Amino acid sequence: MLLAERGYDAIASDVAERTVELLDSVLPRLGRPVRTLRADAGRLPLPDRSVDTVHAIHLLEQLDPAHGRRALLEAVRVARRRVVVAVALLDEADEAAGQLRTVTPSDLQAWGCSTGRPFDVHQHAGDGWLVVDLDEDRAHVGRLSPS
Repeated sequence: MLLAERGYDAIASDVAERTVELLDSVLPRLGRPVRTLRADAGRLPLPDRSVDTVHAIHLLEQLDPAHGRRALLEAVRVARRRVVVAVALLDEADEAAGQLRTVTPSDLQAWGCSTGRPFDVHQHAGDGWLVVDLDEDRAHVGRLSPS
């Protein structure tokens, strides 16, 4: 909704039908032009390179490792410019928050390497961030940025 408010075309996606229905019912009242899509992050029904940026915010820690890898590769497949991943960096998974696993900065680094694309890893306010650059004109390599 914030992206739409700032003038960007946005698609909000969730695997849960009820979540998408809730978004669909609330968005018109908020006046936000956001398209919704019910989809599994590991199998997005979108063409290759069909959106500028994919945001996977606090998603991958809620998926088992194999599903998380598929979701990251799907994000890379459908994005033209970049993929932005945010995860909570916790010592223990919080089941109440839907977390199935913990994620470390080393995990983010490995995920970035697995894409075969340039990437950066950052930490901020207890979250870890992975930004994968898909822009062919960019020429930096993956690195771990200081906290």
